[in-house]
Amino acid sequence: MDFLVNKYKLGKELKEELAKGYDVIKISRLGFRHLFNNIDTLEPDLRDILKRLSLMEEDPKFELKEDQVHAVADKLLEEGEKEEFSIPDPTIKEVAEDLGNHWLMCPLCQESWENHIKYPMVRCPKCSQNLHNPHATTTVKWCVKLNSSNRLYEIKYFPALGYYLYVFEGDVRIYDYFYDTWEAAIDYAWEEFGVSKELWKKDE
Repeated sequence: MDFLVNKYKLGKELKEELAKGYDVIKISRLGFRHLFNNIDTLEPDLRDILKRLSLMEEDPKFELKEDQVHAVADKLLEEGEKEEFSIPDPTIKEVAEDLGNHWLMCPLCQESWENHIKYPMVRCPKCSQNLHNPHATTTVKWCVKLNSSNRLYEIKYFPALGYYLYVFEGDVRIYDYFYDTWEAAIDYAWEEFGVSKELWKKDE
């Protein structure tokens, strides 16, 4: 069992607990459990939050209202996402698959989830693998749409990795491959699929 806790994990657990209904005792014991298991490694601000949560069961004067716990969870998620996912990891080569409409799929376990994180990295909620995020604001995309063949061609640039060429037929992705340079990606698109270099347009 993983006893380690961080801001993102605690924020997510608080949200899950609140979704079941506001229960002071359960939230307080959640805080105490994480405080007890991580007392020697916690950062000061996270330690203070866990102490406050753990005291809620002991005395009503320490009890937080439901909207206050929601606010704590929101802040933890926001700060946790920034700390965990804002720096791209070049040692990770896997990229989450973009299913459209804010949905991603893990290429390792095929789990899909709704994503609104715009940082370079995301984490699969099922297998916990960190992945490069195709929705990141740092990702650059070029597209070509050929109505004659009902195909969409995309090149996505991930700063920590390089260039990926994707080919979609209708809504189905039929090709994807990694290239070190932009020139290599568009040359392959021209040689294999007849996509003229002049047709590529950068998404703004």
